[in-house]
Amino acid sequence: MKKEDDFLEEPTKEQENISTESTTAREQPPRQKKRKKPKWLYICLAISIGAACFCAGFFTHLLSLDKEFRELIKVKKKIQKEYYQDVTDEAFYNAVFQSVTSAKEAGSCQSDADFYKAVYKGINDDVLDAYSAYMTEEEYDLMRAQAKGKQNGIGVYFLSGEQSLKIYRVAGNSAAEEAGLTRGDTILAVGESVDAMQSCDSRVALSSFLDAMPNGRDFYMQWRTVNGEIKTAPLQKRAYIENYVYYKSNDSSLGFNGEGNAEKEVGTPLSVLDEDTAYIQIVQFNGNADAAFNSAMSVFRRERKKDLVIDLRGNGGGYLDVMQEIAKYFCKTSGENKPVAAIADYGEKTRKFRATDNVYYDYFLDDSRIMVLADDNTASASECLIGCMYAYEVIDYADICLVQTADGVAKTYGKGIMQTTFNILGGGAVKLTTAEIFWPTATRYGIHGVGITQADGTQTVSSSLSYTAQIEEAISLFYAE
Repeated sequence: MKKEDDFLEEPTKEQENISTESTTAREQPPRQKKRKKPKWLYICLAISIGAACFCAGFFTHLLSLDKEFRELIKVKKKIQKEYYQDVTDEAFYNAVFQSVTSAKEAGSCQSDADFYKAVYKGINDDVLDAYSAYMTEEEYDLMRAQAKGKQNGIGVYFLSGEQSLKIYRVAGNSAAEEAGLTRGDTILAVGESVDAMQSCDSRVALSSFLDAMPNGRDFYMQWRTVNGEIKTAPLQKRAYIENYVYYKSNDSSLGFNGEGNAEKEVGTPLSVLDEDTAYIQIVQFNGNADAAFNSAMSVFRRERKKDLVIDLRGNGGGYLDVMQEIAKYFCKTSGENKPVAAIADYGEKTRKFRATDNVYYDYFLDDSRIMVLADDNTASASECLIGCMYAYEVIDYADICLVQTADGVAKTYGKGIMQTTFNILGGGAVKLTTAEIFWPTATRYGIHGVGITQADGTQTVSSSLSYTAQIEEAISLFYAE
């Protein structure tokens, strides 16, 4: 079993197309690991606890599937070795037993595949936190593809926990973006032709329609824009490389297309920006976001800008190596070639994650100003990047503008724990919370469970403003300083 990657996973706040499942993290700091028992003892304990906790039929079923049982033991051992909280054999097997028992009582455990689906559901639901999970080979392959920005579908996301078809986000380079759908639009109808369009008022209905449509076949969608205009356009499901970075000035508006990150015109310029200022949105720290950000900074330098607004609203995190590449632009006061961007505390050891370079003065001046726009969905790697900028005096708290929710709260999410994915021989993988993350400040600062708040001295804008109006109001505060 090998370590595959380290990443600061985004909280489950959005799901593509029609998923409405949501999760809440069980947020606790890492704990010291207990001394591990010899290898032979794990097997003995597994068998003895199995005999004690499981009915005879259950345990007989495990023994008859020795390959899968061995896989289960590997998963248990990896969890007990790497997970940031202690997991006893008793807790592990009790969760498995309860899950399988519930599945049998519900009549949903009719095959070996059903049995092991219930086994791992118990592990995921009752042993691990909301950011950790066992993944089948198919799930692991999908995660790795999506981590590279490889997506398939029409490219619309909805906020989890809600049933409306109001779009939370449109994926860059997707069919939906090309058709002109944007955040805040509401899907009204779909059909294989304009004349055959039928009202679509639920995610179940939209899912059923899209599932029946093969990739590459045109269909039609009708939606209501944020401004109340009704639009209709052809779309098709297809594979695409998602873009996670957007650049705007007062006369340009760009996205970055595919693996080559070629510039393409997307959206409209931000007329509120002055001649010295540019705006860059980072949607997630996934895929080619680091290369796309490099391309955006090339445009920044080409257009001779010196001030920058970075938009991290809704950015729930992503991969640590992507953040490390982007952090190289924001290490102003460090004399190191590769400054520390974040510190991971694994309980028994710490590890420093460094920016890939230090190029602040290749793009900015001593008097350059940088502002960050964030909200309650700004989490994890986004909060790490803000911490790096703060540690190296690129920004102060007054340069952060938070979106204040309807209940008067203005803060970032507060996720300061990291996950690592371990490949398991046989194709599957287990993703585990392994460390707590700290900012590289003189006194290590952790934002887990806290976030950045208005009390720190930030600026705020109201969530009652439209998405674009929030940007404009934040920029006006930026200029007022």
